[in-house]
Amino acid sequence: MTLTLLSPKKRRGCWRKVVTQHSCNEAGMTLSDETKRLLDGANFAHLATLMPDGSPQSVPVWAGREGDRIVICTGETSLKARNTARDPRVALSIIDFRDPYSEVQIRRAGCRAPS
Repeated sequence: MTLTLLSPKKRRGCWRKVVTQHSCNEAGMTLSDETKRLLDGANFAHLATLMPDGSPQSVPVWAGREGDRIVICTGETSLKARNTARDPRVALSIIDFRDPYSEVQIRRAGCRAPS
């Protein structure tokens, strides 16, 4: 699985410049059908990153996917982009808009930026 932060493009969508990309190289790591369903729908997601002092920062984000790659839209200078560039440990929660008790959580402690 790969987590990619993208900067927004001027028109609709967020499919332009890659701000930060982290690969989670775990053997056989793929997204579950439930995770894919939630990422493919119009659902709320929250991304948690780590501040320089180690405290958490959690913000609502647009999240989607390309295959098993999770894509998050953000600006290059946003706090979440700076936090993940410095420390790639993140957590993402996605909540089903129609059933807020249906959700998935993804935590990546071993992600690293590609060389």
